[in-house]
Amino acid sequence: MREDIISLENTLFDEFLEGVKKNIAACVKLGYLDREVRKEDQGNDAQNSESSFPSYLAASLLAIVRCRAQVEKALGDTIRASDDVTYQSLALDAASDSVVHALCKQINFRAMRMTKRQTNDMMAQLQFLLNTLKIHLGEDATSMAESTKRMLSSRVSWHGKKAFDGPEGLAPVETLERLGRVYVLCLAEV
Repeated sequence: MREDIISLENTLFDEFLEGVKKNIAACVKLGYLDREVRKEDQGNDAQNSESSFPSYLAASLLAIVRCRAQVEKALGDTIRASDDVTYQSLALDAASDSVVHALCKQINFRAMRMTKRQTNDMMAQLQFLLNTLKIHLGEDATSMAESTKRMLSSRVSWHGKKAFDGPEGLAPVETLERLGRVYVLCLAEV
């Protein structure tokens, strides 16, 4: 009887995780490239991009935080016996992997249409996402993100230097970490 209950619980939670992955992936909508820059705003574009957090990242990270809150409210720190890990941790891992997979697929689909500036911004945003979610990402998601970063890096160079070389290369990631500090804090530890 106990084994039947554990089997049912495993099946139901695995279905829940599949639903989480599907719902989280739907929240990742890379609208960044669709944005039009007016001629009078072109000079202020660098200022505008530094002062606002990308909306698709905010929506994606909020979806992960929401998933965490729902599982925490429903199950608290209950440990899944078959994995010896909390349900909350399993849900965060699934949600984080889903965000990274969906984002990398969208980046790969649009990479050839990106300008160098967009490519550079996307690399910084992907690095921010990896830094923020690193404790929740599986090997497959991390590998996919690193592969996508390498592809973007091959498309961008600054006067012969690779992207993220030197202090000027880290500035965009630091800006995102400052602007997205609330997400970093919410997802830091389970």
